[in-house]
Amino acid sequence: MKSLNPPHFLAGLAGVLVILFMLGVITSCDESTSIPATAINSQNLQKALQQDSISSINNIAGITTPVTTNSALQLFPAISGNRIVWADWRNSTTPKIFIPDIYMYTISTQTKTQVTKDLAYQYDPVISGDHIVWVDWRNGNPDIYMYTISTQTVAPVSTNSADQAYPAISGDHIVWQDKRNGNWDIYMYTISTHTETQVTTNSDEQAYPDISGDHIVWTDWRNGNPDIYMYTISTQTETPVTTNLADEAYPAISGDHIVWQDERNGNYDIYMYTISTQTEMPLTANPADQYDPAISGNYIVWADGRNGKADIYLYNIAMQTEKSVTKNSARPEQPAISGDHIVWTDGHNGDWNIYMYNIPETPVIFTQVLTGDVQSLLRDDSTSQLHNASLIK
Repeated sequence: MKSLNPPHFLAGLAGVLVILFMLGVITSCDESTSIPATAINSQNLQKALQQDSISSINNIAGITTPVTTNSALQLFPAISGNRIVWADWRNSTTPKIFIPDIYMYTISTQTKTQVTKDLAYQYDPVISGDHIVWVDWRNGNPDIYMYTISTQTVAPVSTNSADQAYPAISGDHIVWQDKRNGNWDIYMYTISTHTETQVTTNSDEQAYPDISGDHIVWTDWRNGNPDIYMYTISTQTETPVTTNLADEAYPAISGDHIVWQDERNGNYDIYMYTISTQTEMPLTANPADQYDPAISGNYIVWADGRNGKADIYLYNIAMQTEKSVTKNSARPEQPAISGDHIVWTDGHNGDWNIYMYNIPETPVIFTQVLTGDVQSLLRDDSTSQLHNASLIK
């Protein structure tokens, strides 16, 4: 496998345009209402019993549900708590106009909101709490913009004449990669103080940042190949996480854990680093590629090619177990996770849409859940299938 090249921002945009030419972007159509997945608890079980519907059983059992069913293109999903955001091409009125907007879905109310309406490229959104951040071309080059949900206001974060890309956000801090110094550096913006800080000053490339609380991570080329580095905001200190001679890239961080894709075994595997113990461990050893990891608390997700195509896999840190989340999907990609919800984009049925899966509690066993309807419903954390369940009306 070829080494990971230093980042080129426009290459990513060109890749999106290639997908658009392959799939075709048409005008939007009405979307059917989907039922969001929810955690298993006694209230949901009572609701299922009262409604006497298999859809309620699907929800509490962790079944995948579509967030969008629009025939246009939806990519780059991100999630924080009760909200999902993505880039959406439904307002591209002709095949010659490929202008994505940012959309938001609120899980609890099952409502969709168009966040941006500017006639320029807005894509690669991220979200944390009350704020959505994305890459925005309204000034003729890629800048970073922010939307505050509670006030419904848009504000520029960075409008330097150079390129800014690949934003990430955690609480009061936004990070991105920035080319104002001639190479990619990592920059940070503090929302509460409206201040910008240059995080890296090395003359090589630093790119693909992520942030969680007091720590920023990124891919760093200072040693001649991509490694993972970390910056602690409170102490203003920089630390190498892994400097293996193979390629390590696309880190993600949540609390005490950092994950990334790692090519030291000849293919991409997922590795994890624990900050408090300064220990590293491989999470996958399959000879196929595992890539594009994301993490939230106790859970890690990634795209996995072991079945001959991409699938989304889930890893439980505490239990040290993995499972496949997607089955019979066309090409699930770009997984993201927050709490017990996983989202991704999928070319199912010929359209690229956003899907969501909730992680159920384990183990869960229901017997005679709906008298006369469901004979037995068995659920454990090693499979996403419902066993021995039938609906008899």
